[in-house]
Amino acid sequence: MNQELRQMYRFEIVELSEHLTTEQFKKLLFCCKDEIPQSSSSGFSTTVEIIGCLEKKEIVSVDKVSFLKKFVDAIGRKDLVARLTRFEITRELMIYALNRQGLETSMNSSTTSLGHHLAEMVDVVQDRVDLPEQGMIKSLLGSGQNFSNILEGLLGSDTSKSWNSLALRVATAAEIVWLVIREKQQQENGIKKALHVAKNLASYLWSEMEKLKFGTWEEFCQFVRERHNGYFCAPVPELAPDFPRQLMLSFIGKMKDTFFY
Repeated sequence: MNQELRQMYRFEIVELSEHLTTEQFKKLLFCCKDEIPQSSSSGFSTTVEIIGCLEKKEIVSVDKVSFLKKFVDAIGRKDLVARLTRFEITRELMIYALNRQGLETSMNSSTTSLGHHLAEMVDVVQDRVDLPEQGMIKSLLGSGQNFSNILEGLLGSDTSKSWNSLALRVATAAEIVWLVIREKQQQENGIKKALHVAKNLASYLWSEMEKLKFGTWEEFCQFVRERHNGYFCAPVPELAPDFPRQLMLSFIGKMKDTFFY
């Protein structure tokens, strides 16, 4: 799966390179002065060469595109910001699916892995829920709708326009991608099919996010991270002085009533 995402990332870098003007290329070189010495950058003629150097310094990678997003935002290329954000959303949907499938990934995304956090949160609410191995996707698509329409059908037309509303859509979209992987895992191109679904859902989620108009993708990820940490990292309350004794007396009483009466 990481290979598929890396290939997608490479395509995004090529597209970005082709969409920058000569003047914007020079601005990118200037922004990289602290990362790339002039002795190295003087011979660069393409954006791909600059990004290749940034990759060697681990500033940019498939799981870290924040530097590029900040640059294209600074030069007013909102179209490229949107393109890179859609890639980030696709990546997190796939990371989520990988986690839900019980597989490990070494990828640590630039948004501190929204996908990892959502997967842990869903494990809590779906504890002990037994899903059938096959038929879920076919059932969801039974009416011939696309996945974006399915999301709307499941969640309704929420007019609150809040991070909570968006988070529910992202989590549901990620679950759909996982279901696709789960059902197509035995097929040779199963991952590609899931990635295709993830890309389509990412475009839908980005359009929903643009409707909010009160925050960035990074701020949304921070919101989810705070909700995640608020649950999983909550401080353990101090026990009342007599709690251990009461707990043991309860244990003794239950054992007596059940077995040793």
